[in-house]
Amino acid sequence: MAKGVSLAQLGGFITQNMERIQAVRQEAEELQVGFNGKYVEFKARHDATLASLVNQIADDPEIAGPELGRMIAGRIGEERAAIEARRRELREELLPTLKQKTDDLLATAQAEVERYRQVNPQFDESEEEVKARRVELQGRLEGLNRQIKKLGRGLGFLTNFGKISKLDRERQRVIGQLQYAERELKEVRDKWEAKRTEFTGQQEGAKAGWQESSIELARLQGELEFLDDDASRERLALQRAARHIVDDLKEHVACPDADFQRELDEMVELNVKTDNYHEGLGKAAGLIALLSAVVEGLTSMQNSVGALVREQRMHSEYLPKLKVEIPSEARAFHQQWEGLRKMVVDEKKICEHPMDFVRAMEPVLEKDLSDPAINRMFDALGGALSRAADEQWK
Repeated sequence: MAKGVSLAQLGGFITQNMERIQAVRQEAEELQVGFNGKYVEFKARHDATLASLVNQIADDPEIAGPELGRMIAGRIGEERAAIEARRRELREELLPTLKQKTDDLLATAQAEVERYRQVNPQFDESEEEVKARRVELQGRLEGLNRQIKKLGRGLGFLTNFGKISKLDRERQRVIGQLQYAERELKEVRDKWEAKRTEFTGQQEGAKAGWQESSIELARLQGELEFLDDDASRERLALQRAARHIVDDLKEHVACPDADFQRELDEMVELNVKTDNYHEGLGKAAGLIALLSAVVEGLTSMQNSVGALVREQRMHSEYLPKLKVEIPSEARAFHQQWEGLRKMVVDEKKICEHPMDFVRAMEPVLEKDLSDPAINRMFDALGGALSRAADEQWK
């Protein structure tokens, strides 16, 4: 008799581990929220402190001191080149292209207005023509009604029956023409209303497009005017160089001004902490993605087991109950969930020391939960299931 577990027991093994993984993923998602909150908090302080330091350096470069000043000076040439490239792009590419686009939008809108003006009299003429024909038909109908009424007085209905019948046929024909004229008038007015609605929509769209393009054109023109000023351009290069250096500063640098020194020291700490939380967020997201992939794979395997269970029930008279040997490799892989859950359960402690979490996750993501490890588990479990079916259901 084959050794191993039944399909139902295998399904239970898969379900149990899916639940364990879901528990780990829930804790990891809560941790991700905590990391994100901390990151946002530190990032706001980081950005405000960075802006303050950059503005102080731009106002008085000497405040940075010799060491930080040398670092900024080493960067400023690159920033000058980038600003000059932007200035050239604005003048030679962006502004001419956008100006042409703005002019084209205006020309298109004006052409549409002219077309609308030309179409308007055509619709007016059509409407007046139909209205005139309707008035004529209404007059003819009134005349026919009077004649019929006159001929039908007293015994005239009997003596003038032939004339009355002829007039009545003409009357019905005129009524038909009048009804057609009414429909024609409605069609003309409906077409005009549709054209008017279309024109209004086009004009609103064209106006919005032109306004958007004009605003962007004004913004780019303002930027070019700013960059064309030598003093403004040089200050911007200094600000960008200072921002780049200070934002990347991870070690303390001595400065002559005590207040600036305190703020710079705080900046270094914020740089480190912000980076740590960013890295922690990345590890948490990576863990959640891998756990989700494992759950998705186990769900597919559970569906395969369910299909085999149904097959076994349908043909129970000649198919023996399968016994599946769960590979030791698969059992070992699924023994990690409780330990992993404990690693992410203390959200408050982990959020205070994000790098401890980052270091703890590295072997997990690179070894225990790596793609090769996940693939080996699924290959082993899927292979065991396939072999059992091939050998026992020959």
